[in-house]
Amino acid sequence: MKVIDPRLLVVEVAEADLNKYGFPLPDGTLAQASAKLQAQKPSAIGVDIYPHTPR
Repeated sequence: MKVIDPRLLVVEVAEADLNKYGFPLPDGTLAQASAKLQAQKPSAIGVDIYPHTPR
């Protein structure tokens, strides 16, 4: 049985989120999410996003 470390948080962008916020996600929306995560003072934040267009 695989045990998941309770100190980890995985945030997923689902199809419903893309329908609500658009694709690709606006930079402002990503910045807001990042700020909310940073407010919790994590040791690290990893991001795995492939933008549709060059930024």
